[in-house]
Amino acid sequence: MISQTVKIYRELISENGFFKMTVKGTSMEPLLKDGQQILIKRVIKYRLGDCYLFRYQNRIILHRLAGKLKNNNFLFIGDNSCKMEIIPEQEIIGCLQEQRNYKIQKIFAVCINYLFIYIYNKFPWFGRKLYSPRKDLIKSFLKEKE
Repeated sequence: MISQTVKIYRELISENGFFKMTVKGTSMEPLLKDGQQILIKRVIKYRLGDCYLFRYQNRIILHRLAGKLKNNNFLFIGDNSCKMEIIPEQEIIGCLQEQRNYKIQKIFAVCINYLFIYIYNKFPWFGRKLYSPRKDLIKSFLKEKE
């Protein structure tokens, strides 16, 4: 089922350059809300802080790009999520079309995520304790910008 959905999404991007979809879940709140309609466009360039749609463990996820790794792998994390995903480039389907206040949100999220990942890599025992405060900080800042 997921493979077929990914195939359809890739065909829509190939033919039209974009497609419309409905958000399911809360991992990107408050930027994206459950049930919200969004546009996913063709990836032209990978930029930190942009949100990308990708396949991960037989699911389709939209999270923010937090880092570029070796061997064409990317690190993603949701604004309201405690999980980080390492995704190979071939699993990336498309990029979220920028929305109102997106640039301010993006800069803030990139800074917070960079700091979090740095601390997590240097001090894993402490970094794990920062998952919830990181989520809360991003959520509170983004809610103020709505």
